[in-house]
Formats: sequence, structure tokens, C-alpha cells
Amino acid sequence: MINTLENDDEHLVHMCFCDEAQNIFEDQFIKGKKYVSFSRGMPIGMTHGDTAIVFNRSKLESKGYKFINLEYTKEFFDKQPDLKEHVYGEDFDKTNIRKILKKDIRELKKLNVDKRKIKSIKNQIEQHKNDDISPYVLKTCSREKGAVLFDNCIDFELEDIETIICSSRTVHKYYPLSKDYSSKILYLQDYYPCSSIMFSPLHEYCEELELSFDNIKEAVPELDTYIAMMYHYVYQLAINEQSRIMAVFDPKPVLELSPIFEQAFINLPRIDKADKQDFVDRLLNKRILYDNKESWLEDLFRT
Repeated sequence: MINTLENDDEHLVHMCFCDEAQNIFEDQFIKGKKYVSFSRGMPIGMTHGDTAIVFNRSKLESKGYKFINLEYTKEFFDKQPDLKEHVYGEDFDKTNIRKILKKDIRELKKLNVDKRKIKSIKNQIEQHKNDDISPYVLKTCSREKGAVLFDNCIDFELEDIETIICSSRTVHKYYPLSKDYSSKILYLQDYYPCSSIMFSPLHEYCEELELSFDNIKEAVPELDTYIAMMYHYVYQLAINEQSRIMAVFDPKPVLELSPIFEQAFINLPRIDKADKQDFVDRLLNKRILYDNKESWLEDLFRT
């Protein structure tokens, strides 16, 4: 089995939201502000969307595109101030980090989670009173295993894509993709929960993934590690065809959603970028993948 937690220089993964993916595939074009961001393989934390577009790096480089692998050290970013601004961004402003962490605490309290998780976040808030937060920023950013294109846009063709990992078919009821891409798509929901032939190499690898993400959750208790783990599991199936023989495949139909969730999908393009991941997590992960029908989840979309 391939260790999907390690850097994968054969593949470049671009994460985006399902409404953005529709436009990306129609235009066969990705545009960034100063650079176009990728991960070397599947990122460890899902922070930039729900749709993973897995490119063949060699095919893009053969067209003349140049990428640089990010090194998550202070020395690297001190020598690359433009990249530092691109990677750190406003999200890692000390005040903003404390604001995000306090929001995480409010969400965790609603879920009545283990109080140790809340205490861990409170400790992080205290730590961020210090002037130098660069160690925290570097550790957080390193989960993305980043690489950037030294340009702000990239054209691609169908054959440049190895696979597309989407959360569910329900998403494409609202944001359908061209049939040209249908053979490239793997749906997370078809393999959820993580299940494989007992005692197979894939089963052993899935157990290793669970242990790895349990350790990550100890350090980052607010992270939904099971969904992140599922992306790595399906990524394994995508880049290692033999593993698919060992996986339990259970195709899931499109879900019928309540009018409130329907409206939430329609409003997705209008959601502020800063709030979009949280919005998508509630809509795609909690409602669709976890099949959560509790009333409090709909209440969040009414506000």
C-alpha cells in the first residue's frame, strides 16, 4: 500500500468546493491570486473544499508548468516573502486565530464532546498570546503538503487528471459535472464507512490510517478526522487500482433533502470564503455522509 500521509510528488491535488468545481471543469482552467495551490498527494486536513482534483504532475510539467514544493521551515519562508504571504495569509493573524479557536469551542460545546478537547483548545488560545506564533502556523500549514505553480492560472485537459474525489452523488444533483469526467469520479459515500476485505493489505492500511488520524485528533481535537481519513482511503483506491479489489463498494443514490438543505445548496456560491468550509462540513459531511437528521443542524442554516 502507498502511504497517502507522505508527500506524493507524482500527483498534485487541487482542493475546491463543489460549486467551484463545476466552473473549473467547464472552463478547464484554474486561477489563483498570485499562485495556484496544490498538495503533494492528499492533504491531511480538509480546509479548502470538498472536491479533490488529482492531477498527474509529469503531464502538467511536460506542458511547461513549473511547480515548487513548499518547505515548512522559517528559513524557507524568510527567503520567499511572497510565498510566506500566500501560505500564511490573514488566516494566521494572531487575533484571527484566537477568534477561530473560540468559535471551535462554541461548536464543540453544542455537541457535548469530551471536555478535554475544549480544554486543549483553550490552551491553544493562551499560547497565542505570545508574539511568535510561527511554530504553530508552520505545523498547521504542513498538513497541506503544499506545492505551488509559479503562475496565477493553469489550463488543463481531461488526460491531465488522474481522478476526482467527490463527497456524494447528491452534490451533483445541484452542481453537475460534464459526463466527460464521469469515469474519473470516485465518491466518498460509496466507500463510507471505511470497509475492506478482512486481513487484506487494504484492511491493514485502513487500520494504520485510523491510528494516524487518532494521533492527529489528539493534537487537533476540533478536526473531523474521520472525513479526512476517508479522503485518504479513497485516494488510495484512486491511485492504486489493486486496492479497489479489496474495498467494499456500496454505491449510494442521490438523497432527497429537506427544503432548508436544498436552499443551503443553492446559496453555496454566495457564502463568504471564510465561512464556506464550515458551511460545507455541516451540509455535506454531517447531513449527507453522516446522515444526520437532527433538528439542530437545520436550525444552523436558518440563521
